[in-house]
Amino acid sequence: MIKFLENRKWNRLFNQYRFSGWETNHKDKTLFTVEDDVYLTLDVNNGEVYVEEFETINDLEKFYETKVNYVPGLQMNLFKTI
Repeated sequence: MIKFLENRKWNRLFNQYRFSGWETNHKDKTLFTVEDDVYLTLDVNNGEVYVEEFETINDLEKFYETKVNYVPGLQMNLFKTI
């Protein structure tokens, strides 16, 4: 399932992965956000992180072969409070 993150949280996670060399021990998942009418994904697969860019939600769904339940404003908390 592809989950939506608000742009601020997606960017924070993007930077976390970037500074870790695009590797992680997080479980496989795909997260996306929308920035300037572009759909951006973070795809965690077998410990590696990939970033993809799509022009339409249909392109994103076709690439990942799944439907996206996109609800603007839906938020997901990925960060633990320390």
